[in-house]
This record gives sequence, C-alpha cells and structure tokens, in this order.
Amino acid sequence: MSKINRGGDKSDFVFDPFGLNNDSLSPTSPKPPPEVQRLTQADAAPSVALPPRVIVKFRTHEEVSSLATSSPGEEGASSVHIEGKLTAQVTSSDAMRNIPFCLVASNSTNDDIKFVPNVKYVAKNSRQLPKNAMSLFQIPKAEYAAANIGSYSLSETVQHMPLLVERKISAHSNMVRVAVQVRSKLSNLGDLQDFTIAVSVPDRVNGDTVEVLKGSGVYDDLKRTVKWSKKELVKGESFMVSAEAKLFPTSTNDEGDDLRFPVLLRCISSEDQISTVDFRAIETAAHPSSVTYSCSSCFRLLHRLP
Repeated sequence: MSKINRGGDKSDFVFDPFGLNNDSLSPTSPKPPPEVQRLTQADAAPSVALPPRVIVKFRTHEEVSSLATSSPGEEGASSVHIEGKLTAQVTSSDAMRNIPFCLVASNSTNDDIKFVPNVKYVAKNSRQLPKNAMSLFQIPKAEYAAANIGSYSLSETVQHMPLLVERKISAHSNMVRVAVQVRSKLSNLGDLQDFTIAVSVPDRVNGDTVEVLKGSGVYDDLKRTVKWSKKELVKGESFMVSAEAKLFPTSTNDEGDDLRFPVLLRCISSEDQISTVDFRAIETAAHPSSVTYSCSSCFRLLHRLP
C-alpha cells in the first residue's frame, strides 16, 4: 500500500484558503498621517479676560403736584412739580465687588434736573464723567436690597398725564349741578389706586341743600367740600361722581365767575411714572464692564383742576 505524502514539515504549512497572505492581492499599505505642528505655550496668543457683567435695576418714587392747563389743543396736559427718590439694586459677575457705574439722566424737555446724590454710595473718580452724568456710584457687594442713591426734583409740562380729569357745571334757574369724570389712560402700565376727589362748593351755593347724586360722596359743611373715595381704577376705564344743590338768590345776571367748583384729586400708582426723566447706567473708562439696566416706577399724585 502506498503512503500519502502530506507535505513537508508542519512548521512550513500555512492554512490560507482565501490567499489573504498573498502580497499581490493585499491592498497598498496606508500612508502615515501628516505630521501635526503643535503650538507651544510661548507661541499661543495671550488670553483676554472679558469685562465683568453689571446689572442695575432702578426704581423711581415720585411725589407729584400738578395743575391742569386750559390751553386749547392740550387735552390732559399739566404743569407739574416733582420730588423724586431713586433707588438702585446692583448685581455683578465679579465675585469680590460690585463694579462702579455712572448714572446719566435726561428728560424730554431738556429742563434742568436737580439731583442730590447719596454720598454713601458715591465712588471716587479722578476722570471726567460723560455728559449729563449725575455721579459715579458703587454699591457694596453685601447690600442685596435696593439702595437709595439719591433724590431729584424738577418742574416741567407733561403733555400726557396717566389720567384725565374733566368737570362739567350746569346751572338752571336756582339749581346747579357739578359732575367730575376721571379716566385712566389705556397706555398706562398698571391700574390707579386710592382715589380721593374733593370738590369745593362756592359761596353762591346753599350748603344745606347739597345732595350727592353719583358716587359715595360726603358733604363737609365746615370745609364746604364734597369728598368721594374710590379704591381702584383699572387702566382704560373711567368713573364719574356728581352732586347738585340750590343757589342763593342773586341780583346780578353774571352766573359764571362765582360758580366755579375747584377739584382736588389724589391717587397713587405702583407701576407708572409721570415725569419724563430717563435714568441710565453706563460704564466708565476707569472701570471697564458690560452694563445693562432697567427701570420701574411709582408715584403719588396731587392733581388740581382750578
């Protein structure tokens, strides 16, 4: 019987049925990746730190005394005098301190704004401040609440009051009737609260005959005034009060000048502003920063219609 020759030494035998080790069939070896040039620390550009962010929240509180004007074509315009207080709440991205900011103020009529800064928060400054700047302020990091940074005062004519007060007087024979309408403007930011309306009664009116027709009014015989109160007036809405009385007999035919009913109105607002003052916070060259600001307002009004 013949023997099958299975080849040479087992160490020379390679099992490769698909010819993977055949150099002619193998793909071209990939080229090595290009050498990447790395920058050293000396070659890298120096990093520039961004300026700290500063957020300033202003709030104004104004005590307003106004007198309605009777000029034609100026419905709702009034001459006003304002005593205001300005507070500011500051937050800064600087963990160690609040960066100083510059306060700038202006108004639509370019009238002088008398501003008295609170020296407690005035920062030292060796450079000239920008135009219309009131002062440079720095509020300590430890003060989280709004700080009173100053007070201001000015007198100006305001063309668009947040409310319009109208009065109508009608006299017939020996009777007179007065009506007062108050309208809150739709453009207001919020509602008006705590109304008090007082109407002075002239001497020609017999005080014993005063009768309130509309509204919860009360006549004060000692002060000769009719007074109404109202808790709230929604923006865009109106209300009316009225009263009537008998007139004393008179021998004159002039019934106009002696039948004036002056009106005095008080109210408050927690969201609106009467003056045209605009407060802004800006950065200064001595203290680089990225400053943003916002402003909210409130007022207490004493309005007169002569």
